[in-house]
Amino acid sequence: MWGDHALHVLEPILKRGGSLDHLEAEIRRRWATRYSMRILRLDEFRSQVRAEVAASSTVSYVVMAIAFGIALIGVVNSLLAAVIDRVPEIGILRAVGATRRQIAWSVMLEAAVMGLCGAALAAAAGTVFGYLDLDIVMRRMIGVTVFYRLPVGLVASACVAGTVLAALAGWLPGRTAARLRLTEALRYE
Repeated sequence: MWGDHALHVLEPILKRGGSLDHLEAEIRRRWATRYSMRILRLDEFRSQVRAEVAASSTVSYVVMAIAFGIALIGVVNSLLAAVIDRVPEIGILRAVGATRRQIAWSVMLEAAVMGLCGAALAAAAGTVFGYLDLDIVMRRMIGVTVFYRLPVGLVASACVAGTVLAALAGWLPGRTAARLRLTEALRYE
């Protein structure tokens, strides 16, 4: 129908007592030299696909590390700007009895909430894009049906890691907010 007469996939059914090794050797003997054939058994094909996916994942992990670094710098930057914007409020909190530790912890908690929200949104987007990528590459381009399985443990670990890293990124702005002098914070305009 499409003008492509190449054989891409062959799924042999063996008779009782038949040997897959014998069948493969016979296919190679009869047709492999006449036609440019590359013969892979299903387990070999699976291991080849796993190796290619692992190789492409290595690049993804480097990109993710860079993205994490940029995101953490963004969290620190936005929280430092928020501390500068809230100097009078921080002064009022200190004047009514908030301790330096409570001020620092409130900024770190804000960072943790930002990290959790960002991680949850990233997990949702990653799930959708991962499914679409798998569907487009494997089913539509290669013609192999693969079932998508959400790595729940990995997603949960990433959400926890995003929250913890964002909270740690809030440490510097929290410390900066806690060090504001009460008199200067109340006079700040």
